[in-house]
Amino acid sequence: MHKRIKFRVTITDGFWTAWTDEIAGGLPAASLAELKRDVETVSRAVWPDEALEISYLYDIQGELGSELDAYRKAKAAAERAQALTAEAARRAARALTSVISERDAAELMGLSKQRVHQLKTS
Repeated sequence: MHKRIKFRVTITDGFWTAWTDEIAGGLPAASLAELKRDVETVSRAVWPDEALEISYLYDIQGELGSELDAYRKAKAAAERAQALTAEAARRAARALTSVISERDAAELMGLSKQRVHQLKTS
């Protein structure tokens, strides 16, 4: 069985701190890599005989948090748009190649003939 430990991670004045209800106090670090290494080292010292499952919840506040949220929303929108584009490309390739050649469809779509063939058969 795994010991699950959740750490809340914050940043203040450029320094990271990890907190958990399982361990008193916070673990500070200058970078996330250092923080994760320290969290794992301390956790293994506290629970040496347990298989650990460590997770992190990043609690980023203020302007940094706002910028990170904006990025995540934009990324999610881009992923949705990419999925819609891929489906539209498949439909277009199938429709076009039912009437014209793969080579002509590729020219119209701005793709290679091989890509059009992949799209119509996927």
